[in-house]
Amino acid sequence: MHFTKSVLQRTRIMMCRPTFYQILNHSFNKSRFYHIDTCLCPITEEIAIYYPYAFDPVARHNMSNELELLPVSEEEAIRFACNSIVIGKSVIIPIGAEQTAKALQKLGFDPKFVCFCEVCKKRNI
Repeated sequence: MHFTKSVLQRTRIMMCRPTFYQILNHSFNKSRFYHIDTCLCPITEEIAIYYPYAFDPVARHNMSNELELLPVSEEEAIRFACNSIVIGKSVIIPIGAEQTAKALQKLGFDPKFVCFCEVCKKRNI
């Protein structure tokens, strides 16, 4: 299987943008979304899925100037939709993130559902 740039590599590329650095200087709004990978997942260098309300308004504004953002509902964010893994046009996404999967399909991606049950059990979700 041929692997394209990893999510980490895409995140680093995005973080090198001056505006993105400003975004990460803002605090997260909700303690449940304590880490960037719980609320933001770069799909390509130009597209990301994210949970908007994990970020303050300034961060949301700055991100929207830099990226095409696909919002994820709180319910799907809690199910770790933003912890998806991208391999080429395939996006490994948790069961229960159907709306996010539909949005990705419209952009030509192929969502593959997997069970994140063990992660959810550890977090009492």
